[in-house]
Amino acid sequence: MSQITTAMTGSLLVIFGDDVIRIVKNQVRHRQFIVRTIGFVLLCVFGFGMLAVFIAPGLANLLRYLGDRYVVLVVVGAFVWIGMMAERRKYTYMGRGRV
Repeated sequence: MSQITTAMTGSLLVIFGDDVIRIVKNQVRHRQFIVRTIGFVLLCVFGFGMLAVFIAPGLANLLRYLGDRYVVLVVVGAFVWIGMMAERRKYTYMGRGRV
């Protein structure tokens, strides 16, 4: 269960991480280089790391709460939704980024 929820969390962070970075970039755009760099490092290391650490166990608990009967349907549905979101945002595989 933890591997499934970690994969979901990582996928969501990849898909929506650009938006978070763009928002932070707009907030620190007029700051000095060192402030922008430290802000970016803190966001990537602690911000995204903390999100992954806290979201994955929460999703695992939610899936356990649903019971064995619905877990497969919810997991497949979640990955289909994540795939649709990635396609909508024009992400491709093999690390090529947006097309």
